[in-house]
Amino acid sequence: MRRLAFLALLPALASCAWYDSVTGHDTLAVLRQNRVRWVQSGLTTYRLHYTTSSSWSLPKTITIEVVNGVVTGVLDGSPGGPVPPTPGISVPTVDSLFVWAEQRIRSGYTVKVVYDAAFHFPGQVSGDIPGALDAAFGQTASLDLEFLTS
Repeated sequence: MRRLAFLALLPALASCAWYDSVTGHDTLAVLRQNRVRWVQSGLTTYRLHYTTSSSWSLPKTITIEVVNGVVTGVLDGSPGGPVPPTPGISVPTVDSLFVWAEQRIRSGYTVKVVYDAAFHFPGQVSGDIPGALDAAFGQTASLDLEFLTS
């Protein structure tokens, strides 16, 4: 009987990770709404200044140039030189950050996204593993976009 009660609760428990207790909004629904708005903007050519930081490493910035939705160049923010492609490792685009955030939310991570008010891209994304012993697994990505003319 207890097992059946627990199994009946699983769908409700699974959806808890998708609810933002601060705003009172369904995190996945808000993410999807902003993704639709971003796609509707038609902005596919931009320069993305992508900074990551965590409790175990210094902040790192790379600049990614995207033309018509395709990455055309990557520069390291520190020395400023080009970053050679690494097989199996992709660099983020605005579209891939929406996908990344949704995957983490569905996996049960605590994910917070701050969207740009004008263009609806994720301006800041942070995630953490709930129940981790410390914040060592937390990571934050901040975005700054420059829109380019094609």
